[in-house]
Amino acid sequence: MGVTAMNALLKPLQRLWRWSIFRFAVAGVINTALGYALYLIIYYASRDVWFAATGSVSIMLVISYLMGGHIVFNKVPKSRFIIYAISWLGLLWLNGTLVVKLTQMDISAELAPLILLPMNAVCSFIIQKFVVFRPTLTTSLRNNRED
Repeated sequence: MGVTAMNALLKPLQRLWRWSIFRFAVAGVINTALGYALYLIIYYASRDVWFAATGSVSIMLVISYLMGGHIVFNKVPKSRFIIYAISWLGLLWLNGTLVVKLTQMDISAELAPLILLPMNAVCSFIIQKFVVFRPTLTTSLRNNRED
């Protein structure tokens, strides 16, 4: 494959990469695969659904914050991690509770977190875009001057 053909393939991806929702989706796929792998490891080691669900989400909280900050929103303010962590406490509780409820409905422990994936993705994007990585007034003013 020549350089011209490679550039033709990369150009649409470069355009997509400008959109935070696309970068969020890419980071989300990576986070989901890693988080699900952690969930399965913890679940098979402990055979405790709640511990596996909350443990994997807790570990992924830090990884997701760093990845979302760097890849999706191009900033990682250390001062905002507390807000991020607090905002995720509700989702953590909800996720663990719903995984347990789903397994009580005879849905396998392996499948239950995958069913909750769309809810987690939507909540995650909203929390990150509008709460954690929202532009401050000074950032907005600086960006407007650069345009």
